[in-house]
Amino acid sequence: MKKLTLLIIVCSLFSSSIFGQDSTFSLKNKWAMQFQLSSNFTLNSFFTLNYLKGSIISLKYHFSECSALRFGIGGNITDREGDDKAFQYDTLYYVEDNETDSREFSIHLQYIFYPFIKDGIAFFIGGGPIYTHYFYGRKELINYANKDKAEDYSSSLNNFYGLSILAGVEWFIRNNISLSGEYGFDVGYRKREGNSPNSRGNTVTKSKEINLYSHQVKLGVSVFF
Repeated sequence: MKKLTLLIIVCSLFSSSIFGQDSTFSLKNKWAMQFQLSSNFTLNSFFTLNYLKGSIISLKYHFSECSALRFGIGGNITDREGDDKAFQYDTLYYVEDNETDSREFSIHLQYIFYPFIKDGIAFFIGGGPIYTHYFYGRKELINYANKDKAEDYSSSLNNFYGLSILAGVEWFIRNNISLSGEYGFDVGYRKREGNSPNSRGNTVTKSKEINLYSHQVKLGVSVFF
């Protein structure tokens, strides 16, 4: 509801310029950088990472008046070393040193089709492939009460191969700025692998699944150049 109210307010502010737009306005061969408009009027990445904080750059290229390609790519790599001490009373050992390694990468490619554009308003549909990769690893140096030492390693790997489907409306408030609202969902194949230590050694888990995710309505701002 907040997003719908925000869209109405923003469109009302620019309504006078929409209908006064240059009739010779053309989208062909134009590039656009896209941002997501939040409820507090701040601009964020149009696509987001699932696990880590990070930005995904979103670009759109109109190769005709009714067709465009949208490309999003981004990621995050985090390495951390620490000497946190976690004493375990039941087994009389503590973790002396730890190292963590986490990384996430995501890529989106979408074809967008505009059936018609009239008075600066366009309806669009589209879709395309998605790939996301996430890895987390943690190594711990364990000190036991009898002064023995051991090293434990746990990890998690997650890969998603999918397809996005979307539909929305775009309002060209200037020749170089547009507002949009879109809704969509992702469907795809997810493969997970995990490795975790236990009293008998390591436990390895593997799973394969089909996922369907629906997204909240996204409000976007596109800047053309």
